[in-house]
Amino acid sequence: MKSAFEAPLALLALLVGAAQVDAQTCGNAVGGYCGNAQGSQCCPTSAYCQPWNSDYYQCLTVPTGCGAMETDVDYYGNDIGSVSNVSPQECCDRCGATAGCNYFTFVNLDPQGPTCYMKSAKGASVRNVGALSGQRIRATPTPTPAPSVTPTPAPNTCSKAIGDSCGTSTAVSCCPTGSYCMPWDTFYYQCLAIPTGCGAMETDVDYYGGDIGSVFRISPAECCATCQKTAGCKYYTFVNTDPSGPACYMKSSKTSSVRKVGVVSGSVITSTPAPTPTPSRTPVPAGSSQCGTQLKQVYFHGKDIKELSLTDPEQCCSECAKTQGCLLYSHIYSKTTGISRCVLKSLGSEKTNYGDSQTIVAVSAYVLNPLV
Repeated sequence: MKSAFEAPLALLALLVGAAQVDAQTCGNAVGGYCGNAQGSQCCPTSAYCQPWNSDYYQCLTVPTGCGAMETDVDYYGNDIGSVSNVSPQECCDRCGATAGCNYFTFVNLDPQGPTCYMKSAKGASVRNVGALSGQRIRATPTPTPAPSVTPTPAPNTCSKAIGDSCGTSTAVSCCPTGSYCMPWDTFYYQCLAIPTGCGAMETDVDYYGGDIGSVFRISPAECCATCQKTAGCKYYTFVNTDPSGPACYMKSSKTSSVRKVGVVSGSVITSTPAPTPTPSRTPVPAGSSQCGTQLKQVYFHGKDIKELSLTDPEQCCSECAKTQGCLLYSHIYSKTTGISRCVLKSLGSEKTNYGDSQTIVAVSAYVLNPLV
């Protein structure tokens, strides 16, 4: 005869077993449909259901560094800041790079564009159709007895050259001696020569505080030169994707170094600049391309400056190189219609990879020396 405790325990085991089977047998794959505003469906392990609009929800991989995501849920209150025109992954990254941010809510259909609301605490979980909320997981650093354990790499071992790509917002690679990795946008970082009169540059680092002024619509080299001729300026932070345009924040001191994706910071070595008010662009040898490595079958969406009817991607590259504010181009040709389009763009954003398409030929590339 079973005891009074055995029957409830057996029922609990059955319920847990059924839940495990359901979790393992979800028929939706990463990248697949998972519902709409009327209701979300299951997604595979380590994935979540992203509400793009009221008619289409999609299973996506949980962003690196974030915990389980809650669909159609808003973590109400405790806001410490917001940033627009970002992706869910970038929302998670921005939270990780922002002091005091532990949770976030992402709204793809926000009137200001896809918006990330960063929060200090979770607060109340409120149902809000179209919203997505999650937690930033911060790994506990392992104490290291001495910073000198890792030997300094030998000079000139980096295989990159000035003008080459050096990563994205998720991973930065090396640059040759005398250069640094410039974050033009989320998708493209490029090795550039360190500006004359300035010291080593720190990528994805903001020298927080100590501001004495700011200048907009200038290049990284001009930011260094402007700091040199500004009384009291010893450090600076340059933000190419600042909402007001490429921005140079001049600083009297290096109060603290804060990780911030998409910025670069440096110091002034000489306070008196050479008598050249505007740094010249690095010349491109005759007959060579003014753009970097071509990204085959890749087309970037949005951030358009203008569209041209050009049949040759190299012509598209040349137009971008001489157009103020053009950072990259996307050239697309339809074999079905015979139409070619060259689109000049101010930033890299969401992109489509046409892969082995038999009807579309796409090419994109970044300008080596953009007129910012």
